[in-house]
Amino acid sequence: AQGATSFCDGQSVALQSAFSTGNQWYFNGQLISGETAQEIVASDSGYFQVAVSQNGNLYFSDSILVSVLATPQMALATDTTVCSGTTPLLVVQADQFATVNWYDVDTGGTILGSGNAYVTPPLAQTSTYYIEVVGSNGCKPERTELMVMTNPTPIADFTYVITGQPGNFTITITNTTLQGDYYNWTLQDTAAQISQIVNPVFTVANAGSYN
Repeated sequence: AQGATSFCDGQSVALQSAFSTGNQWYFNGQLISGETAQEIVASDSGYFQVAVSQNGNLYFSDSILVSVLATPQMALATDTTVCSGTTPLLVVQADQFATVNWYDVDTGGTILGSGNAYVTPPLAQTSTYYIEVVGSNGCKPERTELMVMTNPTPIADFTYVITGQPGNFTITITNTTLQGDYYNWTLQDTAAQISQIVNPVFTVANAGSYN
């Protein structure tokens, strides 16, 4: 054999006869039609042997066992979007008895973490992670790519103008928030006043400090 006879699914091994001519290859005791070359590439589990014809006689070699090991499925992952500066928890699905490793490159690299879940460091920009699944037999498929996209984190800010007189004050708010799309304003008076408009206006009866 030109290499290991036990290997992961998708790989193969070359088996070679000691004779350049007169060969006939067999698989699990059955003749393989057309396989008469000195070498055969084996990619299935089973017993291979070669018969050599010399001077009208047929000589069989010992059988050699080829074992193809199952490769686990790639991890199932879903891209996600988070706010810039956050540390999201990423979760993938993988075979129950497999080991899951996280990387920031598609091949090689250093393991960032292990397990079905991984908490990233604070993300300032879109980042891509690669998840490797390793079976108990050491076999592993290609890494799964998981992209984490980032949106700018809004910076809340506003100015306000107060008009009116005791018993009827009007608070007009000018929203200066950066990167905001939706707003939820709450003014805590004797009862909370709530607004979702960009520039809300509140009324209060008494002078004082309000949150």
